Amino acid sequence: MAIGVYVSHRVADAMSLVTFINAWAAACRGDAKTIAVTQPTFDLASRFPPPDFFKYFPSGAPPPTPQKLVTKRFVFNEQKLAALRKAASGTMMEKPTRVEAVSAFIWRHFIKAVRSEDKLNGEERVFAAAHAVDIRPRASPPLPNQFFGNAVAQALAMTTTAETEPDYYELAIKLRDGIKKN
Repeated sequence: MAIGVYVSHRVADAMSLVTFINAWAAACRGDAKTIAVTQPTFDLASRFPPPDFFKYFPSGAPPPTPQKLVTKRFVFNEQKLAALRKAASGTMMEKPTRVEAVSAFIWRHFIKAVRSEDKLNGEERVFAAAHAVDIRPRASPPLPNQFFGNAVAQALAMTTTAETEPDYYELAIKLRDGIKKN
């Protein structure tokens, strides 16, 4: 027998889903002690009020998604990851994470692509990169182990560019700083 579970990320993050499945399994085993310990709490909004999306979308809904979407998958082998991490390293950041290095790589190439299409003619333009960040270890006071919900915040990094393109190192630092702010 197999049981499948689907949960929208709007409702719960991976940690909440694992907690739920473990409690469900404990209930099926009749393990009352485990069930008592895993009674969920839902109080994240009292500590982190949700953003007011209506100020961004006065009509109540985001703009429609463009019809033509392109999805690509990139695979980075161990050697390529090591090269990207080295390119994103410097005096202020000796060991960028894989996420920082790959994100800086993608962000830089996105900037290059936009610049080649836009012909900015020296005009300054702002480019942003967003990351989902797990706030469970960052919350103060810490979230209880029984917390159920989506404890994810958005980290935002921004850079401006006119004549010069930012290098991997500069972008990786901006990404790390954006994540640290959460």
